[in-house]
Amino acid sequence: LLAADGRDGSADFLDRLTQAGKITALLPSEARSLLANFAGEQAGRLHHGGRTAEALAAFDIAETLDPGATRFMERRVQSLLALNRFPEAEKVLRVLLAKEPASSRRENTLVEILIRGGRYGEAQERVQRILRSDPQYAPALLNFGILMAQEKRYEEAERAWIQALELDPGME
Repeated sequence: LLAADGRDGSADFLDRLTQAGKITALLPSEARSLLANFAGEQAGRLHHGGRTAEALAAFDIAETLDPGATRFMERRVQSLLALNRFPEAEKVLRVLLAKEPASSRRENTLVEILIRGGRYGEAQERVQRILRSDPQYAPALLNFGILMAQEKRYEEAERAWIQALELDPGME
């Protein structure tokens, strides 16, 4: 299996990896973890190659091989977001945030999902929490501006956006 050329993420490779996943109960945990890492790497390649749905299948395999591991969850969230599967992305992200210490980036991703879902109250609470701990985090300032504009507080929105762009001029 490890000698197979799965770099292109071919369906045949994913089928072989799935079959390998079915026999992993017989393998020691170190071997399962190694296979999970391999599947996760392939999933990352697929995602970056624009083959997001196939990447999700590979993430499923990786998580089956090493249940409870969080190392693939953040990339799974990015793949789900790329497919506009926001409720699923939110669910995975909330599990990840519960298992590992929060980071501004992860919290802000949840804020973006909440904004897209029209859940502005929770989004505002979370973005304010991010900015209390990391006041120079430009993506959170951008989202804070969006939330202020939603409330028609345009001057505050503009200040937040200007500050975000000053901190990160390449921000979109």
